[in-house]
Amino acid sequence: CIFCSEGGSGDFAGSCSLSITEQINTGKTLVSKKIKNEDNTGQYIAYFQAFTNTYSDVDTLRKLYYEAIEPEYIVGIAIGTRPDCLPDETIELLKRVNQIKPVTVELGFQTQNEKTAEYIRRGYKNEVYIDAVKRLKDNGIEQAMIYPRSGCQIEYLSEEWFLTVSCFLEYAKELDMAIWLYDDFNWPSGDAGGKVTKNPQFR
Repeated sequence: CIFCSEGGSGDFAGSCSLSITEQINTGKTLVSKKIKNEDNTGQYIAYFQAFTNTYSDVDTLRKLYYEAIEPEYIVGIAIGTRPDCLPDETIELLKRVNQIKPVTVELGFQTQNEKTAEYIRRGYKNEVYIDAVKRLKDNGIEQAMIYPRSGCQIEYLSEEWFLTVSCFLEYAKELDMAIWLYDDFNWPSGDAGGKVTKNPQFR
């Protein structure tokens, strides 16, 4: 594809040279200043973000996922992947993890336009995405995440952007799935993909 960075869109992720536990501890340190309660403790979601986080054999994935959800302060796990990298045995594993702590699967749905998908070399048809979401739902994974990002040739908040999001939301509604919608364009949030800061008053 042409829309991911060399870091697999995980430019702010922990180093893959560290164990899962070490990466989680590093992430906790980075966000600890945002925690406002008296004992400075918090609850966290383990986020497998960079690259394709179901692209391995089930035994390897099981070890990684179970290590991530072991700490009491980890209350859920979010797994970024591709819809064409979700074989049945992997979905069965996600089902088992979801029985311990909630699982959210983040699937890239960059566009509903097949011509655009071909141009950005997404590598799968819309039907593959729909099938993956349905199989996740059938196995008890009832949450999915969508978020805007660069590199997809679709202007943020444009008519095509809303069409792409609405196509996904309509299908998710049919399946009675809960949807997370990232609140901005890429990260960090706050400038609406540069639309806010175009106005000097808001810079």
